[in-house]
Amino acid sequence: MKTTTQEQLLMERIISLQTQQRSELHQLKIQFHTALQVLNPFSIIKTSLIEMDAVPNLKNVVLNGLVNLTSHYLGKNSLLGIFQKPIYKILGTFVNGFANKFSLK
Repeated sequence: MKTTTQEQLLMERIISLQTQQRSELHQLKIQFHTALQVLNPFSIIKTSLIEMDAVPNLKNVVLNGLVNLTSHYLGKNSLLGIFQKPIYKILGTFVNGFANKFSLK
């Protein structure tokens, strides 16, 4: 008679541990997906931009740097060399002048 109660106790304990294991596995999956979302490159860039938006001076510095890099790339690189037709040369000169004028501000 004593063995049946011990077996029932053992079975109850096994069921309890299996339930606990399922619960912990579910929590681990949720934690894994959360960590995956945090480490996603798009998410990192998005949070960086949101944080950068909170600091207005930093936003201006980054914007000016981006404009300067773009104007330097348009002005010094051979990108404007692809404009072979006269209308495209004029358009390229206009874009380059606009970018240089905008970068001086």
